[in-house]
Amino acid sequence: MLAQLAGGVVHLIVEAIGYRVPALDSTMSDAEAETRVQQRWQSSMMLHLALIEAIAIGSLVVPCALEGGLLTYAVGAAVPLTIMAMHVWPWSRPVSTVAQALEAEGRASHLPEMFGLTPREPSSSTEAQCHVRPIQE
Repeated sequence: MLAQLAGGVVHLIVEAIGYRVPALDSTMSDAEAETRVQQRWQSSMMLHLALIEAIAIGSLVVPCALEGGLLTYAVGAAVPLTIMAMHVWPWSRPVSTVAQALEAEGRASHLPEMFGLTPREPSSSTEAQCHVRPIQE
């Protein structure tokens, strides 16, 4: 139960602060932008890993102190692995969330393409940003 509670707290912390990366400057060269994208992605993922590994370590220590059985270890291992799959594995959600933060000032990051994912649609219009479709007459 403790691992699940800690997992929920860490998940909320990662959601709140883990995807905050500085936007790319629109005046950067392509090579510099690519380097910055890689650095900011890596630093974001290292923050995610550090937060999640705290649960993993705790889920090994607590069962030893409480003389927990195999089930205690299994649940303790499953929680951080699940959160890691959600926030660290480069699938469309974390990649597009970081890409959106990187592209806040209008400079394309090309982060999804680096992972072989579908490129994000540029959100230049208010309709695209608000996810509002125009009324068709």
